[in-house]
Amino acid sequence: MLLFAFSTSLLGAAERRVLILPVEFSDLRFSYGEDAFNDLADSLEAYFNLQFHGSSTFRFDIGPTASLSKSYKYYGENSPSLNDALMYRGVVEACKDVDSKVDFSNYSSSSREVNDLIILVPGRSEIDAADANLFWPQTLSLVDKDVYLVLDKQRIDHYALATELDCNGNFTGIGNIAHEYSHLLGLKDIYDTDGSGSGGTSTAMWGCTALMDKGNENCNGHLPPNYNAVDLYILGIGNGVNLENTGTYNLKPINEEGQYYILPGDVDGEVYLIECRKAEGFDAAIGGSGLLIYYVDRSENLCGWSDYYKIELTAAARWSRNQVNCNPSYQCAMLLAALPEATDVSEVFFPQEGHTSISSETDPALTFRSGNSPTFAITGISIAEDGSASFNLIKPLEITSTDIFQNSVIINWLADENLEVESSEVICMNGSDTVSITAGKALEDGNFACCVDSLQSNTEYNFIVRVHTSEGTYSVNTVCKTRPYRNRVYPFIFLRVDDRNADGSFPKGCRIPLQVFNIPDALEYRWFFDGSSISAGADGYFELTRSGELRVEAHRSDGTTDVIIKEITVK
Repeated sequence: MLLFAFSTSLLGAAERRVLILPVEFSDLRFSYGEDAFNDLADSLEAYFNLQFHGSSTFRFDIGPTASLSKSYKYYGENSPSLNDALMYRGVVEACKDVDSKVDFSNYSSSSREVNDLIILVPGRSEIDAADANLFWPQTLSLVDKDVYLVLDKQRIDHYALATELDCNGNFTGIGNIAHEYSHLLGLKDIYDTDGSGSGGTSTAMWGCTALMDKGNENCNGHLPPNYNAVDLYILGIGNGVNLENTGTYNLKPINEEGQYYILPGDVDGEVYLIECRKAEGFDAAIGGSGLLIYYVDRSENLCGWSDYYKIELTAAARWSRNQVNCNPSYQCAMLLAALPEATDVSEVFFPQEGHTSISSETDPALTFRSGNSPTFAITGISIAEDGSASFNLIKPLEITSTDIFQNSVIINWLADENLEVESSEVICMNGSDTVSITAGKALEDGNFACCVDSLQSNTEYNFIVRVHTSEGTYSVNTVCKTRPYRNRVYPFIFLRVDDRNADGSFPKGCRIPLQVFNIPDALEYRWFFDGSSISAGADGYFELTRSGELRVEAHRSDGTTDVIIKEITVK
């Protein structure tokens, strides 16, 4: 549980020394002693050194036990707005109590602040015991309480608090401490921190798969999961690689080398992250093995209402305010389930029977808040005997050109050479309304084309190009705004200057669109070349092979007809 806004990661030191300070009360003392505390420090050291893969090393020190002057109820009583409302006073008292025995400069950053401090208190947590005066695992800031404590010329500020015993009354595992200390490193809560508020409860990362979700509770807190790709990405550690080219990719389990892949979005801060997990070691209790895919949004996209702040938050604001997944309709760190109807965490991992691919057309789908999709699709997901994952990254469709007119748009696209395309179409959308569905025409070498007619001028449309194959359906989209009408300009045949030779003639084989501008009420166009009826080819264009007279008859809704003639010279 994070109770302060702390947006700057404190990573970077070659070695980070962390002080675990045991703190007793006048009426509540520890059940376990030095050996248990030392084992705890060793376990935390092993855990964090594994997670950081050499980018930082950690040393956890057990400090002398501090004795507070008052009862635990004094410090642990809850106020209407805060759990353990006066415990910050206990932290100040404890630090002063051990000041002569602890050199706090060993635990400070370059800014002379101590932010690597863990307060360990006796007993079980308030979550696990029927005593509201016990303590919640949490992370706090003294400065936020207007307390400026300086010891050994170091300002004591952020600290994590955890309890001695687990939910069963045994000595604590490292789960809660690892979760709270990770807040000090810069990570946020991934579970739905406002429960059923803000539209309901989010699935987030299915609890057990992520330390910052509820994985800190795995095996009663004794087996927290490894940092996942989201944790590594947020902290800027591990081995993240952008996916930029098609091909076959392999991933070792993330605990081995911290390897993961990044599929960038269409705005800064929006990505998909791909990792491999194996149910062994710290990941033994995550509920499965295989490929996991996460959607992460830290952009300026608007991301729904917050019951706590009573405003709509951007994705970036959700991260800074620890509301990452509070609104289930706008989760900003979400684990995609391989089976859309999944009810058990084992069904979240790829591959599943019949679910070895993910694209803009699958369920779940690769899409962004804008409605756009990545140009890539992931196919052929498989897991090897050693637990590593492999997949193919393909670019199923690529829009090669869009030609935009007043009342129509010509779209050409290319399908991956390995896809057996059975049919295709272009869906034209105006907002959430479907304007038209037009069949695509196959050309050659995997190329397709479609001319979408009867559009409104000066209007933005979203065109979804979709192909149906023997392996599945794929799509890509593009947004185009039709050209406006030109006031006080006579109708004319649209011919581009760029298509012409320097003297105004056209090169032989040039392909021109059969388009007329500035006749908003035309019902039909009839085209002729040297008196013979012509029409556009499958790609939406007419090929010029010789000089001649290009003529169009535009039949208007009022019964009149405009005739426009253009002499074409081909050289």
